[in-house]
Amino acid sequence: MTVLGDPMLDVYVYGETARVSREAPVLIVRKEREEYRLGGAANVAANLAALGVQTELLGVVGSDAAAGKLRSMLQERGVEIAGLVVGAAATPTKTRVLAGATGTAKQQVLRIDDEPELYSVSSGDELAEALAARAATSDALVISDYGLGSVGARTMALATRLSSEGHTLCVDSRYRLGEFRGVTVITPNAPEAEALTGLSLSRPGAIEQAGRMLLEKTGCRRCLLKLGRRGMTLFSQDGASEHVDIVGEEEVADVTGAGDTVIAAFATGLAARLGAGNAMRIANAAAGVVVTKIGTATASPREVEHAAIAAGVELAPWDA
Repeated sequence: MTVLGDPMLDVYVYGETARVSREAPVLIVRKEREEYRLGGAANVAANLAALGVQTELLGVVGSDAAAGKLRSMLQERGVEIAGLVVGAAATPTKTRVLAGATGTAKQQVLRIDDEPELYSVSSGDELAEALAARAATSDALVISDYGLGSVGARTMALATRLSSEGHTLCVDSRYRLGEFRGVTVITPNAPEAEALTGLSLSRPGAIEQAGRMLLEKTGCRRCLLKLGRRGMTLFSQDGASEHVDIVGEEEVADVTGAGDTVIAAFATGLAARLGAGNAMRIANAAAGVVVTKIGTATASPREVEHAAIAAGVELAPWDA
């Protein structure tokens, strides 16, 4: 499977709150340890690899230490990285500081984002060409667009063409969802759906209305609407809709990166020809696994299976 998008490096700094600074009304955090996680499109690729899918990542990184760390972590997980393009800007990095008093749980007290200016048009064009070249040999294509420039105008036009040719193309786009036309599935969360439709999903009947509006606006075949603690709903162009409740609600610890897990697991289900409804059930169970872990995380097939069994999830019959 091929993933194209914005790779990021997530840094977690853990520490103990010592006292309030004399220099400003802020906490002094005594650093204890530091962890690195894959973020953005790199987290999507890591989730696919964790599910046993042979995966290649296409995207733009810098020529800095963060890029070196990101590359090595991807290789450790078996992700092919030959399609990573080196740009002039820094590798996107998000640093989270988690702290607490001795013996208490660490909580996030600060996040620092190091995001580059948008990458050059030439980088986006190069990645679009790479995606087109891999379409024939990939069971499914995933676009993970965080708005940092790895996904350019040519890629969005290419998505429409590839989908019309019958390729399975799954899209998660934070800011430009409406620009992807006719793809296999889009996977917006509630705020993204509200921004594109102008509806408040807290209003009775708004979820169904929003799902139909999203299908109409984008022309996509399906819309998997992620509703957080309210589960997720799958809408199809044939008028059908299907809902699943959240798995493991009482165990939620951190939702960071759960959307990456959802699109990875859903694309895996589609590529395996299990049907869209079953793909949603698997994605929901996978999300239920990763939200029990702190930071961006992945779910193994065994973990997904155990979560599904514990929640009483049953797959519908499908034609392989």
